[in-house]
Amino acid sequence: MSNQVLALHRVSPRCYDLTGLRTGSVRDQLLRSTLIVNSLCAEGAIGVGFPLLVFGAGAAGMNAAMLAAARHVDVTVVELTTNVFPSISASWLRRIDPTEYDWPHGHWRAARFPMVGTIPLPQTAAMSGASLAAAFTKQWDNFLKTRNGRNGYGTVTLLSGLDAHALVESDLPANRFLEVHGHWLPGGTAMQSMQFGARLSCIGHGREQVSEIPLLGM
Repeated sequence: MSNQVLALHRVSPRCYDLTGLRTGSVRDQLLRSTLIVNSLCAEGAIGVGFPLLVFGAGAAGMNAAMLAAARHVDVTVVELTTNVFPSISASWLRRIDPTEYDWPHGHWRAARFPMVGTIPLPQTAAMSGASLAAAFTKQWDNFLKTRNGRNGYGTVTLLSGLDAHALVESDLPANRFLEVHGHWLPGGTAMQSMQFGARLSCIGHGREQVSEIPLLGM
């Protein structure tokens, strides 16, 4: 594989992971998901007729989904909870700063990351996690109303209450697809196979410390 971004995040044929390499920085999640989607499009792994499967409706997952849709790709997002941005929404302890891991550079005083290109979920100011989630949710709602499946955008389908770990993946190299088999409707009993150009996992690391009250067992 010639693309270094894809080689770094590839875990199996047509499957890419942000969980193992991701830091606690929301900025890093947004940048990495943007780089991966741009690289998948450039390599022809996703596009018209080659949809993208995303695990996790957090910052990285939703950023990837909306960016891919802007590039005419249909996207399916699988989220275990019933909400978008679930971990960030619950976070009142953390204060998220767009230059958290970039302070040695000259732009840190302005608290604004210099952008080249487009990120669907821009983070432009320091704020609490819950405030950032509210801003992201507003952008997602606007996407649904004005761009989802319209004006040349692909369609983003959000499947809430679905456990990605229950889905079974099989690579189909002859026709360039990843076949994913499982229950696609929450609570449904029918098994169904769907085909994707690639899968990007942004599930996260499990339960997170989001308040000043420690989690049980921590």
